[in-house]
Amino acid sequence: MASLLLQFLAFLFSSIPLYFALRLIKGKAKNISFTKVFLVNILVAAIASAVSSSFGILSGVAAFLLALFVYKVMFEVDWLTAFLVWLLQFVIIVIIAALFIFVLGISLFL
Repeated sequence: MASLLLQFLAFLFSSIPLYFALRLIKGKAKNISFTKVFLVNILVAAIASAVSSSFGILSGVAAFLLALFVYKVMFEVDWLTAFLVWLLQFVIIVIIAALFIFVLGISLFL
């Protein structure tokens, strides 16, 4: 039961950068809710897991393209916008990680 709660929290926290990336790129569009972003995040993780066991060496490329397709369909954006949302999501993750490292005083190089 505890592992299920931890997995739920992991998906919840990993949805935050995607939500902010969508809000930055699409603005205050009506079809963006945190619940939808959360469910899309779970869907992309399930697809990536299924693809990794099926496609072998090309699983990373296939999972990436399928994630972009899910973003395109679910958030009603074009391919370029889906790619920009995906890219901005990781930029936000790096910024948040850098802020935590700076605030908590954790050194990356010991």
